[in-house]
Amino acid sequence: MLLQKLKQWTSREEFFGEGGYLDLFKIAYPLILMSASNIIMQFADRKFLGNNSSEEL
Repeated sequence: MLLQKLKQWTSREEFFGEGGYLDLFKIAYPLILMSASNIIMQFADRKFLGNNSSEEL
């Protein structure tokens, strides 16, 4: 039963059909990119602050 559900969730229709995962990704990719760039920016900020002193971090 679980294998049948997995096959249904990963079918070509679910990805490329109307209202499928591809449509969801088209809407969500700006948010994904924004979150990734925010994580990179926070890492860089903390790295540079950590080089200065631990009190500023």
